[in-house]
Amino acid sequence: MGKRPHVRRKQSETCRICGRKLTAQERRESRARYYEEPMGYVAMEEWARAMIKTYVQRECPGCGRFTLWEPK
Repeated sequence: MGKRPHVRRKQSETCRICGRKLTAQERRESRARYYEEPMGYVAMEEWARAMIKTYVQRECPGCGRFTLWEPK
């Protein structure tokens, strides 16, 4: 079997859907962050499979979509 590709996890302070920024209090109280997903279907699929193993999705208070990722 081949070596698995490295999955890049680029953190962001801003929701890509609604533009809401994490407040300082949210950053202190929670480890949840927004992450930028890669472009392309295959890259996105590999990224999502790797993320779901080590992270839990949370709902963004701004737009109501599950764009926040918190380590398990």
